[in-house]
Amino acid sequence: MSDLNTSHSPTTTSLVSANSSQIPDGAAFVVFDTETSGLSANDVVVQLAYVVCDKDGNVLSTYNQLWKLPPGVWLNRQSVAIHKITYAMLKARGVDPARELRRLNRFIAATQERGIVWVAHNVQFDRRMVRQTADRVHDSIDAVVSNPHFFCTLAERALFLSN
Repeated sequence: MSDLNTSHSPTTTSLVSANSSQIPDGAAFVVFDTETSGLSANDVVVQLAYVVCDKDGNVLSTYNQLWKLPPGVWLNRQSVAIHKITYAMLKARGVDPARELRRLNRFIAATQERGIVWVAHNVQFDRRMVRQTADRVHDSIDAVVSNPHFFCTLAERALFLSN
């Protein structure tokens, strides 16, 4: 996910003033992923990306942004080896995680109002990392915590393979 070239995407959007009027018409689900500083309880999101899709899987809009590290958080070498996101990249192109979390919270709440499902391969991990990031920057992420519209492909894969 760390490839930040979104020129192939139909629309690159930000979460600025995210509300239901900014959700593209026909949106049915959002596929999201995070890259993180590591895997521990002290780690945070360093990149969040998502695509908003219609019911047929056509991409309606995208978001792909690096987030600056909060003070006192370090990049784990093993994580950098996987996602290739460096301190220099975060310093040069990263945005304020507190601001992005507030925007993300509003966007998730707006999609929840419309019954739009959020999909990830490991929802529990991604939600935990977003919560940990919010804790580190002293912000609230009510929609991430309370939204029942999350679908985990990892959990479904496990159920599918066990049958």
